[in-house]
Amino acid sequence: MPIIPNGSYILMDDITVTQMYTQTFTGHFNGNNKKITVNINEDATNVGLFSQVDGGQIINLIVDGSVIGGQQSENVGGFAGQYLGNFLIYNSINLADVTGISATSNVGGFVGKTDNNCPDSDFDNCTNNGTITGGRYVGGIIGSIGNNSSSSIRFCYNSGTIQGVSTCPQHSIGGIIGYISSIHTFHNMANIGKVLGNNSDYAGGIVGYFAEGWLYISSNSGIVVGGRVSVGGIFGYLSHNTLLEASINTNWVSGLSQYSGAIAGENNGIIRDCFFDNQMCILNGIGNILAVPPNMVEGRATVNMIGYNLQPILSIYAQGSNDAWQFQNNNLYPIPGYYSINSYHPIALLSAAPIYLQNNPITGVPERLDNVTQDFYVSNGIAFPPPSPPNPPNIYNFDYRWNSINGFINIPPTSDLASFIPTGILRQDTLRVVLDGEPLYEKLIPIWIR
Repeated sequence: MPIIPNGSYILMDDITVTQMYTQTFTGHFNGNNKKITVNINEDATNVGLFSQVDGGQIINLIVDGSVIGGQQSENVGGFAGQYLGNFLIYNSINLADVTGISATSNVGGFVGKTDNNCPDSDFDNCTNNGTITGGRYVGGIIGSIGNNSSSSIRFCYNSGTIQGVSTCPQHSIGGIIGYISSIHTFHNMANIGKVLGNNSDYAGGIVGYFAEGWLYISSNSGIVVGGRVSVGGIFGYLSHNTLLEASINTNWVSGLSQYSGAIAGENNGIIRDCFFDNQMCILNGIGNILAVPPNMVEGRATVNMIGYNLQPILSIYAQGSNDAWQFQNNNLYPIPGYYSINSYHPIALLSAAPIYLQNNPITGVPERLDNVTQDFYVSNGIAFPPPSPPNPPNIYNFDYRWNSINGFINIPPTSDLASFIPTGILRQDTLRVVLDGEPLYEKLIPIWIR
């Protein structure tokens, strides 16, 4: 039966789709928690499962497979190339790899671009696990949000690798959104995926370039690599019309950017009550501000960020609601994205799983990623502190399993002195994370040695 643009549909079985829907979809599509596997390779202006969506909704849908936009494709997304407004995408998952070949394309796991003057657009409980590659603006959920948009985005998560290939000016990339021109509400985000913006101007664990709006309650624990201008653990760049509150970064940020910060690369807005793990990320909190006021950004050791240590400060945000930070386990960072009464999102849990660097056995001071001096352990907290090495010693290399006593890995010292270069070397050890058997996520541990 052909789909009409304003129809209402419920998906009853998993299906495979090899051609996108080329009309603007304005109806209601209930995926019924079934999967559509796509194999779409088009050179149209807007490329996705749906070319464009407007005035309807997509709920409870899983998209898998591959979506590729060609040289003429301006907007590429797993669900839709372009999002025209008054539309809801809710409780859905993108597993598809999404690629925009054009250097100027907007590419997102769900939507390439929300249109200018896009009213009442809502993304709620959306998860991307696919690899998102492309163009000028690249994000795990949305590539770019246009001018004068009143978008409401909440409880969105990314575990996929987000990578930019463009060398265009103003190129930006983010774990959740690549570029935001304007937005209304933006909260409860978590990213654990790698954000690789080597050729980008702006790269951020949550958003690459943030021109106008307000974000609170977000967490990044993915590696963020930036390019030419600014890179940050939460935002690459914040303009003077932005407000960032109650967010944390717990992983490594690096790049050749002019400004590099654990929270924001360059900030011209307002930042309040944001924290970063200063054992995992050794940068200043804000790249373009040397003296950061205490109420803006603070770096703390892992042990001082987990459990209830941040509760007196962060609990004032969305107090008493399901939107609030959760402080329920002494071995976890605060947990973002508490989206229902009885369950956490797996990515929110993984973003809250700390990585401990064992204290130096001589000085007693915790090791830092920029100064690894001795053989040490990385732990998921469930097994912290890790047990003593056996005699004779061997290398621990257990799977990193949730609620497992084997949640640690030994990083042996590097004996090959020839491998060192003046600025150091980067070693990455992959800790495999298993939650309830499926899905399987990876959490990469960066070890910077100099």
